[in-house]
Amino acid sequence: MGTEGVKTAKYLGSDFVWIDSFMPPVEIKSGKTFAQAIEFGVQVKVRIPSGFIWNDFWNNFVDSVKKCNQVAESYGIPLVIEPRVGEVISNTDAMLRLIELVGSKNFGVILDTAHLHAEKEILPLSIEKLGPHIKYVHIADNDGRDNRHFIPGDGTIDWEEVFISLKKQGYKGYYSIDLEKLPNYDQKVLEAKKFLEDYEEKLSLWLPQ
Repeated sequence: MGTEGVKTAKYLGSDFVWIDSFMPPVEIKSGKTFAQAIEFGVQVKVRIPSGFIWNDFWNNFVDSVKKCNQVAESYGIPLVIEPRVGEVISNTDAMLRLIELVGSKNFGVILDTAHLHAEKEILPLSIEKLGPHIKYVHIADNDGRDNRHFIPGDGTIDWEEVFISLKKQGYKGYYSIDLEKLPNYDQKVLEAKKFLEDYEEKLSLWLPQ
């Protein structure tokens, strides 16, 4: 993440800048990483290369995130990371560990419901753990087995408890409908929007206007 990118975000009035953790530098035997192509429900097989040392990689990763956060903070913009399946930061507790090590209120998390559900996370508990660190929410559903991004209601996520948990934490940020390439995509987005609006009315959620 370069300074020019943050300056551009500041100029455009962005509420935050966003980075991903991606996969460590392991050898890909089959499949594709998100850095190569955003494809959901795909299995990736890897081999640990000779000379790879996790602790060295992790320490360098944390230092890099700290530096990115310092750049973002100097421009008054929060930095966020999205835990994603198969990446360095793939689950709630890895994110909590990183938040603790970065040690800055400027640093937070994108709660991606589909990725965390595919990681077998208990979403209301994830929300309870992450609490005020949640800066942004990605809305998508799956069956909890494959990392897919369907419209909410087309999977097994308990959405009522997700929204109740976010309301308990006082979440008042954006919700992004984060779908994969689906047939009748435009219609699916409208259905997901209606789903959110129905819960807004049912639970008196706060949705940005």
